[in-house]
Amino acid sequence: WLNTRLRSSTTITLSAYTDAELVAILKRRADEALLSGSIATEQLETITRSADGNAGLAIGTLRQAARQASQASVDTITNEIIAGALPAAKREQRQKSISRLTHAQRQLYEQLPEDGSWIRSEKLYAAYNDAVEDPRENRTRRYWFSKMQQYNLVEKRGKGRGVEYRRVVQATEPIEQ
Repeated sequence: WLNTRLRSSTTITLSAYTDAELVAILKRRADEALLSGSIATEQLETITRSADGNAGLAIGTLRQAARQASQASVDTITNEIIAGALPAAKREQRQKSISRLTHAQRQLYEQLPEDGSWIRSEKLYAAYNDAVEDPRENRTRRYWFSKMQQYNLVEKRGKGRGVEYRRVVQATEPIEQ
């Protein structure tokens, strides 16, 4: 009963953190986890701009930058280290999102072309039907795709029978239009 009630409720979209809020969050974490002077406010601002209001990505970037600085045996986190940490943080966040999918949802996700090319829904659903023993109905699949969109794993375009989906690929990966 609870699941039914929650599925029919309105989706609440939260606004992104402001740059000042994210810098404050990162500063508190840096103060607790890093040696004093390891990262300047300027670098926290660089991370914040790169994360575009996404606290999880900003925190992941700070964590990856600290890890990379430690591996390089340097005492300060520079913009160059941050630039190298951002793709790793994006991959980490993507893997966390994929791991949140149920087994059945993951089976549907895996039918999307890995290169990020668009696929029509009927072709996608046919591939899914062939790949699983007990495929779920279209309504359930559409719900799953809305969840995957919230996780920034897929994009959707079109309406009705013209709906197409594609995987969201990392900025470092090629995207087919």
